[in-house]
Amino acid sequence: MTKFCTNCGEPTVDENAYVCSNCGKPVSNAASYRVGGGSKAAEPKTASYLSSTQTKSPFFATILSFFWNGLGQVYNGRFWKGIFFFIAVPIGFFCLILPGFALWVWSMWDAYKESEKMNNRELPYAEPTAWELIIFLCIPFVLIFTFYFVFILGLVFLASL
Repeated sequence: MTKFCTNCGEPTVDENAYVCSNCGKPVSNAASYRVGGGSKAAEPKTASYLSSTQTKSPFFATILSFFWNGLGQVYNGRFWKGIFFFIAVPIGFFCLILPGFALWVWSMWDAYKESEKMNNRELPYAEPTAWELIIFLCIPFVLIFTFYFVFILGLVFLASL
């Protein structure tokens, strides 16, 4: 007997599926998932976020991205996307103001929408690790120190001429 998704109406490929292969929404009345034919039932990784009651604040993610480019993405557990926005927005402002402004608005919109999708269980819930937060928050200080150090070395070099 073929099971159909209650969200999109498409037939599911796997009878034991927890998530619709077409739309990604949870499939109701999913049978237990067995790994390797063993007797213990284990849920696949994709099903772990479906029962999560944790939520993200879309407003907070937007505010974080407003004040610090990419921090809203890191709050959503998307470290590399946060690094992208942290680097891309200043480069956009440096090249021309309009691309930087567009990237900045996009980073806020993206942080908001990803939080919303996590709350609607369309994306897996993710938390940043402590190391990701430490690294992301230390990047500006490392950059400032590096530019300051290079600037001082340049002045010393020019003074020695």
